[in-house]
Amino acid sequence: MVEHYNLLDEAWIDVVDHQGAESRVSVRTLLQEASDYRALAAPLGTVNFAILRMVEAILYRAWDSRKWRNIDHALDHWQEKWDQGSLLDATVVDYLDHWQDRFDIRNPERPFFQVAGLRTEKGEWKSLDTLFPDVGDDGDLYTMRSGLTSVSAAEAAQMLVHCMAYDFSGIKSGVVGDDRVKGGKGYPIGIGWCGWLGGTMVEGRDLRETLLLNYLPYREEAGTEDQPLWEIDGLGPGLRDNPRYRIEPPTENGTTGQVELLTWPQRRLLLQWEEDSVVGVLISNGDPVGYTVKNQVETMTPWRFSDPQSKKAKQIRYMPQVLDAGRTMWRSLGGILPNSDVPKASIKVSGTKVEVEKSAPAGNVHWAGQLVGVGVIPADQDIRIHMVSMEYGPQQSSFAGIVEDAITIQSPLLALDNDQLRASARRAVGFADGAAEALWKFAKNIAFAVSGNREEADTDKIQSEFYARVDPGFRSWLRRLGPDTDRDAALTDWAGKIRSTATDLANDLLAAQGPAVWAGRWDGSRRVTGAVAADWLQKNLNDCLGRESLRHTENGENA
Repeated sequence: MVEHYNLLDEAWIDVVDHQGAESRVSVRTLLQEASDYRALAAPLGTVNFAILRMVEAILYRAWDSRKWRNIDHALDHWQEKWDQGSLLDATVVDYLDHWQDRFDIRNPERPFFQVAGLRTEKGEWKSLDTLFPDVGDDGDLYTMRSGLTSVSAAEAAQMLVHCMAYDFSGIKSGVVGDDRVKGGKGYPIGIGWCGWLGGTMVEGRDLRETLLLNYLPYREEAGTEDQPLWEIDGLGPGLRDNPRYRIEPPTENGTTGQVELLTWPQRRLLLQWEEDSVVGVLISNGDPVGYTVKNQVETMTPWRFSDPQSKKAKQIRYMPQVLDAGRTMWRSLGGILPNSDVPKASIKVSGTKVEVEKSAPAGNVHWAGQLVGVGVIPADQDIRIHMVSMEYGPQQSSFAGIVEDAITIQSPLLALDNDQLRASARRAVGFADGAAEALWKFAKNIAFAVSGNREEADTDKIQSEFYARVDPGFRSWLRRLGPDTDRDAALTDWAGKIRSTATDLANDLLAAQGPAVWAGRWDGSRRVTGAVAADWLQKNLNDCLGRESLRHTENGENA
């Protein structure tokens, strides 16, 4: 008797409801009752991102139509779905019924996200450690450690989707039928597509809204054969035959569109079963993703202009902008939200010098701005921009950590015609960055006053402490920023809090020094002392914050 485990009907997706209670649901239940859940709730943010993308692919295909190439038709269609009660409408039901068998991870002929019969020459399997990411401060965000021998079908399903999206690079199993194998090994072809991304989710009040906010029907590929992995026929152990996937260099490989990228087959996989448990896995190379040419297709990451990739390709190239560890998301606000004043970079293309924008927001953020602008999303609704990135070790051959952050804003801040409001937000970020730079100089000057060596200054420490102190205040300030805000007053208030925080930190550093700081040292024709450094700090703060911010320092306010 053949066992089955169908993801459409089995409970394998972790969710949390509006009261904070966690549970597991099937794909059908998720779509039917999405408004009852606040969010996906797997322990790892990367798992939630990968699963969200898989479910998005279902909606894209179920509702697909060539009509969505027209912006007005696409907006009308999107509003219809926004206004309807459940995502599991008749069209989605028909789609899932049609592809029902393809969602069975134990299907003997077409197991979900896998290749039936995948094997090595010696019939080897790998331990489950290779399937589960080993990341986090304590070495593992899952409770499982090395030596993992078996997992449930639900856990295996989560990791199957995650592996396809994020698997690290390095040597993979060499499988029979893959002509790239040498000496029984599959040599590195890079990480999973999501591993390149600053994975961006636009989140609403519940999971139904979130799924819709990340569904962008308006696209050139609407109504084409832009297919998710479960619809692709004939996927074997080797590269697909289509020339689109065999371009040299592979970094330029093409794609049919966003839907294909949502479940891009970077790996070939097969789970090993013992009764109801998964006890092993086979992971081999799949199709290398063209990670340098996806900015016109991928909608769930911000982008940055890449001078090295552009020079190599002799064409303009953008790379996904990941979320950096140690740098709060709001510090990159100018590249995350729509921006009409993006800094430019220069590059020569075919002998002609051209200027290009250094950054671009994620497509789903831009789409949300359109929805706000036409009134589909209410002006009084908060929107959460949530980002997650995977960090990899040397040569991207291991997982190193997960970086995750989110900001909550009023929806009008996204409206494409509301750049003055966003300019105020960017200016507020600039105040913080300017003050951090002033503290950097201050720490250098204090070190010189004490020892005569500015390189002894712990500039990272004082800047990190500064950003940590102002972080809660900025998030609160940003959330209050809306169309009714007195922007000048709000900026003056924020600048004052920045000055107070910077001054407090400087005073703490100064108080920790010995008597030598007051005697100071000569630097050319001037003597640098603690008092002089403090005076220079205030002048630098005046330059970046304006003298109006002094009112708050005098009143004793801080962030």
